Amino acid sequence: MISSLEPLDLAIVGTPDEVSQAAMLLIDKLEHHYGPMVANAESFLHDISTDPVSDGFTAFVANLGQLQNDRSRVSQWLIEATAEKRRSQTRVRRAKTAYEEKLHLTLAYDPDISAVDGQQAKMALARSKLHREFRIVAYAEQIYTQVLGFFEALKLAHDQINESKRDMMAQLAVIKQMVILGEISPEQFPAEREGVGSNLRETEHAIARELGEAGSGLLEL
Repeated sequence: MISSLEPLDLAIVGTPDEVSQAAMLLIDKLEHHYGPMVANAESFLHDISTDPVSDGFTAFVANLGQLQNDRSRVSQWLIEATAEKRRSQTRVRRAKTAYEEKLHLTLAYDPDISAVDGQQAKMALARSKLHREFRIVAYAEQIYTQVLGFFEALKLAHDQINESKRDMMAQLAVIKQMVILGEISPEQFPAEREGVGSNLRETEHAIARELGEAGSGLLEL
C-alpha cells in the first residue's frame, strides 16, 4: 500500500522529481515541528475541579497557575502557527499567480499551441505542458491544509484553556459570596497566602486582570 505521504508522481513514474522532494521535505518538517506542539497542547486540557472548597485554596491557586502557564505556552505556539498559516497562504497565492502567468504566455507564444485548432484544445495542451507548475500549486494547497489543521487544533486548545480559566473565575466569585454570607468560613478557603494577595478580593482582581489579557500578543486571526 502506498503511504499517504508518498508523492503521487513516485507512484506513477517511480522517481520523485525536485518538486515532490521539496514539497515532501517541507511537509515532513512541518509535521515534526507542529505535531508535538498540538499533542502537548491537547494534553493540557482537563476538567476543572467541581469542589474547589474541599480541594483547598492552595490547590485552587496551584491549578489556576498551571492553567496560566499552559495558556502562555499555547499562546506562543498559536502565534507561530498563525504566522505559518499566513506564509502558506502566500505560497499558494504566488504559486497560482506564477501558474496563471505562465499559462497565459504559453497560450500566446508557444508554437505547438498555435498549431492546434480550437480554444479548448489549445488550453488542454498548454496545461499539459505546465504539469510541473500545476503540481507546485497542488502541493502548496496540500501544505496549506496541513498547516491549517495545526493552527485550528492549537486555537481550539487555547480557547478551551481560556474557558477553563473563566470557569475557575466564576467558581471564585461564587466562593467569595459564600464567604460573605457565612456559608463558608475564611478558614475553609483562606486567601492570605504569600504571593497571591492579602485577601480574596485582591486575589480575584489579580486573576481577573490575567484573564483580561488572555488574548494579549496574539495576531489577529
